[in-house]
Amino acid sequence: IMNDMLKLKQELVDICMLMHDQDAGIGEQARLFLHELHGKDNNQIYNLFPNLVQRLAGMELTQEKFDGIVKTLVEYISKEKQKEAILEKMLHRLRDGSSQEWRTIGGVLPHLRFTERMLSKTAEQYECWKERMLDQNPLVHDSFRAVIANCRKLQVGNAKMKSLVDELERAVNKASG
Repeated sequence: IMNDMLKLKQELVDICMLMHDQDAGIGEQARLFLHELHGKDNNQIYNLFPNLVQRLAGMELTQEKFDGIVKTLVEYISKEKQKEAILEKMLHRLRDGSSQEWRTIGGVLPHLRFTERMLSKTAEQYECWKERMLDQNPLVHDSFRAVIANCRKLQVGNAKMKSLVDELERAVNKASG
């Protein structure tokens, strides 16, 4: 894999699952592998992220294990444009996806560190996610509330960020009915 003799696809989820192995050495090796993979090609995890999330949606995972995997994967997506693209894909999947995908996307959103542009995009994509709020889907609703709470912590001293967080909160309240 590291010498480009094999290409990773869905197997990356299996490697991420190993981070939670009972044997701490295996977990450490899985983390090291992800670190080395990112060092070799820092776009690989980003390119696979939407499919990885979709595969995670089909697995029976505890919330703790799911959060750990997503948090680790998101840490390796460092470019703002990549985070924005992932956010946009996730919001569109909220509109078009299954209820299982909604749960998974709801689990991903709070792990993204929102920027001003990401908050703007979320508000602009209101039509993509408002139906999930009207469905009274608590997982999606709670994830948007978590995003708002996380952004409130980051907004200190930033009037534009505060305005965008307030706008998103109004949109969430409006969509919730």
